[in-house]
Amino acid sequence: SGAWGAGDDDDLDLDFGDDIGETAGEEPAAGGLGGLGEGGVFVAPTPGTDKAAIWVQNSSLAADHVAAGSFESAMNLLNRQIGVVNFKPLRQAMMD
Repeated sequence: SGAWGAGDDDDLDLDFGDDIGETAGEEPAAGGLGGLGEGGVFVAPTPGTDKAAIWVQNSSLAADHVAAGSFESAMNLLNRQIGVVNFKPLRQAMMD
């Protein structure tokens, strides 16, 4: 037998029975399909809100908006916060 039982395969005889695909203590999804959609086809969960969108929603820093790719909201913030009206000189800095 190797280190930490590396040569011992006795612990690999696992019996999963009929409960593969179901979480213990939970009922199968509606219709008894166990997480599968109509016709037994897997249906992926809907994705959550994009991380960049969350970042923009939770920040009042123009730099965060630029980093998230939300240039229009960054310009609006700069206008409201410090009165910037000419963004042409900032264009290259925002793109870098």
